[in-house]
Amino acid sequence: MVSMQTTRYLAAFIWLGLSTTLVHAKSDVKLSKKKNGPSSILIEFSTEGYQRTGSTSISAPGLTSLNIPGKPDLFTEGTTIVIPNNYEAVLSVVDRSSTRIANTTIAPFQTKYRCSPWRNKKPEIDRTLYKSKSVFPKQDVLIEDMGMMQDVELARIAFYPFRQSFSDKSLLVTKRVSVRIDFRKKRKNINKNYSNNTSYSFRKIIKNTTANGREILGLTNEILQENMLIISADNLVEALRPLYDWKRQKGIDVKLVSYTEAGGSLDAVKAYVQSYYNQSSPKLTYVLLAGAGSAMPAYRRSTSSGSAVSDYPFSLLSGSDSIPDVLLGRIVADNSAEAKVYVSKILNYEKNAEQGATWYKMGTTIASSEGYSPSDVDYVEVTQNILKENTYSDVDQFYEGRGTATGANISRAINEGRSWLTYIGHGSGTSWGSVNDSFGTSTIKRLQNSNRLPVIIDVACQNGDYVGIGTSFGEAWMKHKINGDDAGAVGYYGGSVNVSWDPPAIMSQGIAKYHFEKPVHNLGGSMLAGQIYLTEQMGINDSTIDNLEWYNLFGDPSLVMRTDAPKGYDVQYTTISNGLSVKIVDADGKGMEGMNLALNRGNSTTLVQTDANGTANLPLSKNLKGAVLTVTGYNTVTKQMAVSH
Repeated sequence: MVSMQTTRYLAAFIWLGLSTTLVHAKSDVKLSKKKNGPSSILIEFSTEGYQRTGSTSISAPGLTSLNIPGKPDLFTEGTTIVIPNNYEAVLSVVDRSSTRIANTTIAPFQTKYRCSPWRNKKPEIDRTLYKSKSVFPKQDVLIEDMGMMQDVELARIAFYPFRQSFSDKSLLVTKRVSVRIDFRKKRKNINKNYSNNTSYSFRKIIKNTTANGREILGLTNEILQENMLIISADNLVEALRPLYDWKRQKGIDVKLVSYTEAGGSLDAVKAYVQSYYNQSSPKLTYVLLAGAGSAMPAYRRSTSSGSAVSDYPFSLLSGSDSIPDVLLGRIVADNSAEAKVYVSKILNYEKNAEQGATWYKMGTTIASSEGYSPSDVDYVEVTQNILKENTYSDVDQFYEGRGTATGANISRAINEGRSWLTYIGHGSGTSWGSVNDSFGTSTIKRLQNSNRLPVIIDVACQNGDYVGIGTSFGEAWMKHKINGDDAGAVGYYGGSVNVSWDPPAIMSQGIAKYHFEKPVHNLGGSMLAGQIYLTEQMGINDSTIDNLEWYNLFGDPSLVMRTDAPKGYDVQYTTISNGLSVKIVDADGKGMEGMNLALNRGNSTTLVQTDANGTANLPLSKNLKGAVLTVTGYNTVTKQMAVSH
């Protein structure tokens, strides 16, 4: 029962009325080169266009809510940086412009879950804080430790433009602050050597999502070949052989082991992954688990929304922090027939893309009629804009509030072919609840999208559970076939519990934003980039860690996503004394940069990328008899051919 004192205290905020202060935030980041040592980082944070119109709440469209229950509902933004090996970061304020708004006490943030009656629960308020003489947050800009990602130390430069002063009931506003981050050599040499051992995909993630990652990790030669570990339920190993063979042909150094070989228990499997990670060089990139139930068990994690089915702990391999160190996915299958459905989808999606097919550059977004500042419609419209500003020609707008989010409309779009689908609304574990009629597992079974498979980002409750529900919504997407053809989805990312309101929606925007702006084009990398975007916006806290715990990826984390009509090309090669010289040209005869070339002969695989002219040399110590060349690329068709002298 809510105490009378707490009720009166919160009522005071409500009685004063809600205000709206429109704030647009921006940050500017520059590097200042140094002759010796890492460059300094210059960052300017600013808020623009705000005005006071009330005394208990603010709205800041350019910023992200702190999402700290019971504490003032204030906002933040941030920039992620790399802390170079054997250095520490030192922040100094160069310039600051600030003001104070009197007679303002911001109401406390109230936890919101998408599928819980949060409006009727006991109000949350940190009464000790509200009665104190302190300032919250204590500083307007500071360095926050994020942890280690594959032995690379990350930090967040956090900006808190609004701070509550409880002593005089005023709001401290930093309109602009310029800071410099310098790096000071540590006295004790740590010798992490991360620049040489971080895997290719993680180097790209770190280089693309941090202010100084390109400088710090760009000083060594790239090692293109990556490691993949597949741990399969004993009865599924043979069903996964074709996937194992294909990944090897693509140039991934892959190992396939059974659950029993990996130790035969949850803790033993985690220890096996840890040992493999420790010994691999470069570091292990992908972990794919196959199976369900006791044949390949899941973790149960204690979160703010209860016990969550989670594979996330398998990804924590470097340091004692919360940042993933591998890209992780699961084939949720009880038998070989179900596993073969996953394998067929992955192989056909990567190997047999239809050249020029336009459905690859079409997407679907679905939004509930709920939420405010921003609403679920606001969230999906950001995703729509990102997709259309890049490769997408059309993105569906199915809104519950406009009556367009019908099962018929969604099914029609999927059947026509869509490569990207973002849903933001309610879920039940077996359905989407924020539609105008119904869309559940039985609807998925009727879909006719033969060989036109989307990747689905599902911001909804419970649909990513694969333990407590018979066949969950996410499983239904991944297990669906129609008349022997692949159907349903090729990848699914969903939460296993009642997820919170804003963090997973912010993550979904980040997946789209970073897939194009700071790209790692594989499925696992794009999903992790979305989580990094969320932590960049909100920091490492209970809300963002919960989001990592809740979300499970169904599918292959190494799968290269397709977001445009696959492009054709011609492969030209000549033999040289120790291998092949290859050139990839498009229909206009122009060389294609960044194409992956894998030359396989027996147990030997060589992997290279084409340069700006579309050329690459593939050395091979033995003769080319029996060698196979596999050519892959982002949004291109895939080709394989036998080569010889």
